[in-house]
Amino acid sequence: MAEISEPALDKSAAVEEGTTTVANEGDNAYEEHVQQGPESKRTLPELPTEIWREVFQQITIPPRTVFLSRTEAPLSLLHTCRKWRVLALRTPALWAEINIRVKKTSEAAPDTSYTKIYPRPEILRLKLAASARHPLSISISPAAGPPYIEEEDITAKSVFMLFRGLFMTSPRWKRLSLRLPGMSSGYFLSHFKVVSQFPELETFSLSTTYSMKKRIPSSPRFGNFVADRCFPSQFWTHSPKLRKLDLDITVSGPRFLDPPPRHPPPLTGWATSASRIPFQQLTELTLDGGELQIITMEELFEIIQVARELVTFKALHVRTRSDQPEYVDPTPCLPHLRYLELEICGMDQDAFDPIDDEHVSITVILSYFSAPSLVDLRLGWDDRLDLESLGIFLERSGCSLETFALNDSPIESDDLIACLKLLPTVKSFIRTMLCPLGSNPYAPEWTRLREFAEWDDETSQFALCPLLEEITIDAGSLELEDEGTEDELNPDEVDDGYFFWEMVKCRLERSQLPDGTSRFKKVTLTGKNRRPIPEYEMLEKLRLPPFNLNLVEIKDWPNGL
Repeated sequence: MAEISEPALDKSAAVEEGTTTVANEGDNAYEEHVQQGPESKRTLPELPTEIWREVFQQITIPPRTVFLSRTEAPLSLLHTCRKWRVLALRTPALWAEINIRVKKTSEAAPDTSYTKIYPRPEILRLKLAASARHPLSISISPAAGPPYIEEEDITAKSVFMLFRGLFMTSPRWKRLSLRLPGMSSGYFLSHFKVVSQFPELETFSLSTTYSMKKRIPSSPRFGNFVADRCFPSQFWTHSPKLRKLDLDITVSGPRFLDPPPRHPPPLTGWATSASRIPFQQLTELTLDGGELQIITMEELFEIIQVARELVTFKALHVRTRSDQPEYVDPTPCLPHLRYLELEICGMDQDAFDPIDDEHVSITVILSYFSAPSLVDLRLGWDDRLDLESLGIFLERSGCSLETFALNDSPIESDDLIACLKLLPTVKSFIRTMLCPLGSNPYAPEWTRLREFAEWDDETSQFALCPLLEEITIDAGSLELEDEGTEDELNPDEVDDGYFFWEMVKCRLERSQLPDGTSRFKKVTLTGKNRRPIPEYEMLEKLRLPPFNLNLVEIKDWPNGL
């Protein structure tokens, strides 16, 4: 990407000439070997060029590995034979996906390091040249493992020259993903002077952090100031074709101050007017704040009123205080919205806005609009589930939810059952990231799950969510409490501790379809259980005929659950 001196160019040309000679010798040997082989195999290289080009282009269809290496398919084609190399270099779509890793490598001297770019600059130049005028998909992220990339590392000359070279191709950008710290408008300022628009950009994903060097003032307008000075809004304000925007932005508080602030004031306004996000043209939107940024109910409603084309919407770190927005008539409608994820701030490890009595349920915002096409609703960190607002939203929307998630929301069993009564069309129920045993304000999750299972079996005769196909819960939900703890449970009172297994078994038996298979078919256990699960061996047996249960274990909480 950087300017290369004349001696370096001469050396590079000599290397390329030697490489070409070796490659030609390999081509001749390969073709001679093919001609000596069986006739059935000799005809393979004689396929028409158009067919080979179509075969090559299949490797560009996702999912694919996100990291480049010598063994990656497009590069491997260059080392097979002369014909394949020529075809590959004349197929721009093969080279249009550019995935770059930035790695901080330790030097031999202590406390020193330098920043490297993978793949090598000559490979990047090859891909940019071979891609011709084809739209580009570019991803830049830190390499896995220590030493980790920090905000000051992106000022390295190698990283700066990388962006200088890439910005020369910005009119061809179709998808851009940046996952490095300090990706601010100031960093890109010199590049934005060269390029004023991104005419083909359709998808932009930004995951970055900013460190505040001074104490954050208690001003409601400071969030606007941060967004205006830090966020590289030129990427989305000058992209007429932008449809998918994913912002994962963390503003770190000044912890180094003496004394450090216990609860720095939250930043508001960063996701609305100051950010200059073109909500009206987006179909997918993710707003994920960090330590300080929050989205107020008023700001969330402001987005809903203008973002009428949304299909997927994730709003994380929402502050649900009682200062709610006013209703408008007619009620806004998001006709295309199919996936909605809302998460309250203040209960996770990143946010500083503490939950208190002034907060309301996240479901309150649902009563402000309708979404007739919604099929997937996910709520997080909500311990005050407002069933009335949820019911109003479902009735007004007339939608048929297929997936419902209630994550890290320690509600009572009666509220959980009443909630599921409102969702007769749900096929997938997700309840994960729950409080550890004995640490939630209600009974242990084990007790709530047992009461839910008993009600489902004995009271409703499995009329609760009759279309249910799969359930996802924390593995810790099936743990029994240790003896002597405050919430000690008597296994004799819970049908030998196999209540969940019994519910799953009955679901498998009573949800038979005409073809003999069961409608209910999958159980996923997430998280890491601290003690053995008494029921797990019994659940394992349900994998066998005639039940054929699909039992899945995920030791972590994946994104989107």
